[in-house]
Amino acid sequence: MSLDDIVRERVRAELRAALPALLDELVGSPKGEYLDTAAAAEFIGLSIQYLECGRSKGRNPNVPPHIKVGRRVLYKRSDLVAFMEHRREREVLR
Repeated sequence: MSLDDIVRERVRAELRAALPALLDELVGSPKGEYLDTAAAAEFIGLSIQYLECGRSKGRNPNVPPHIKVGRRVLYKRSDLVAFMEHRREREVLR
């Protein structure tokens, strides 16, 4: 095993160990940058099922962009705001 391989394995192991705590800090905080599906649904006033079904259909313009980290699905707060602004503009133009 080369030195590069050893360093890569060590970095991966440290990231795997640190990632859950970092995600909990980012998602757990009311002012956190990322929201889980339940918090995102509440934030934009849609149901959890709406977001889940929309995600399962692939690239769907009717749901906000999301990030998958392992089994967790996260929504960036600024993406949710942009999603709602885009919907508002389309509704006003009708």
